[in-house]
Amino acid sequence: MKIKSLITITSLATIFSIIKNTNDKPISLELISEGFNKPILIRPIPNNKSFIVVEQTGYIHLMESDGNRDRNRKPFLNISDRVHQPTGYDERGLLGCTFDPNFISNHYFYVNYIDKKNTTTISRFKTNNNVGDPNSEQKILTIKQPYNNHNGGCMEFRDDGYLYISVGDGGAGGDPENRAQDLTVLFGKILRIDVSTIESYTIPLDNPFYNLNTIESTNKQNIRKEIWSYGLRNVWKFSFDAETQDMIMADVGQNKYEEISFEPKNSSGGRGGEGGEGGGGINYGWNIYEGMECYNNNNLCGQIDSRMPVYTYDHTISNRSITGGYVYRGKNIPYLQGRYIFGDYISGNIWSIKINTTSNTYKLLYSHTIKNKIKIRLSSFGEDHDNELFLVDYGGKIYKLVA
Repeated sequence: MKIKSLITITSLATIFSIIKNTNDKPISLELISEGFNKPILIRPIPNNKSFIVVEQTGYIHLMESDGNRDRNRKPFLNISDRVHQPTGYDERGLLGCTFDPNFISNHYFYVNYIDKKNTTTISRFKTNNNVGDPNSEQKILTIKQPYNNHNGGCMEFRDDGYLYISVGDGGAGGDPENRAQDLTVLFGKILRIDVSTIESYTIPLDNPFYNLNTIESTNKQNIRKEIWSYGLRNVWKFSFDAETQDMIMADVGQNKYEEISFEPKNSSGGRGGEGGEGGGGINYGWNIYEGMECYNNNNLCGQIDSRMPVYTYDHTISNRSITGGYVYRGKNIPYLQGRYIFGDYISGNIWSIKINTTSNTYKLLYSHTIKNKIKIRLSSFGEDHDNELFLVDYGGKIYKLVA
């Protein structure tokens, strides 16, 4: 059954005075569909008016553009037999899905899940008769998880054709084995790989750590060349600006701060940044820094070359877990154009910020809050075919941001 309702949310005045915020117009959430079980992602199907809604339990369902979903219809994909089944507050399960840039011709799509043996699994599937074939799985990359949390899970293709993958620091609390700063492991990183080959994957030659001769390290032979950037705690969601292809990462915090990091296209820096022609190689500081502050009195504070976040917010009773979104590039809400829309999973609050992309420090210009009058466990955002934005409620509902 088609379900639509309007829930009003209000845009408050800017909390920064650098640029006056005149965009205090009301914004609404439109309830598009409901009845999903632990949804964590919505994504449009290329060259198709339909969408997929990804559930943490291992199901991917089809949803039409008007929100209709025939619950008697075969799901787009069911791999619940091989996915860890989340119970209670569990970060594991099916965590990501994206379509191949050449999906229309090759019918490939990729998923990121934690299997029943607590292993991150990046797999390629193929569609058959417009739905995913669960028997077509080809495992591309597996990473045995040391703990039960901080798995990352987001996957996105950039306009360079490569697949970017977020991998959490491995879990527990505070990154006890310092994995995020260790270039010999994949934890606490953004990876960049080429999945255009049939067999598995290759590493782009311009990855920042591909040329080991340019890297200052006593353990350079063991450095993982898949690494694009490092020093990240648990990037649950990242995205590429549809207009500029700049990268925005929302990194879930530890004790005090949630943070947003900004990486312009072809940006390089940190150790190994000179090693690749395509950018990358940036150290984002965890677990030496949390936000812009020294974490746990780490003696390396001030001693490493790291990039600070462009925006942080501290933990309050309600705001404690950032959910990354998208730079708005739609047409229906012109006063949000060019702003990064994000929120908090715990509080359900939604914000927009504008980032100064012409400065080498990438400072925040101004911000305002979109006050939400309903309780949403905000697990994800999504873009439709026209770059309008969806919000995903972990409780089972899909909303759309509308004027």
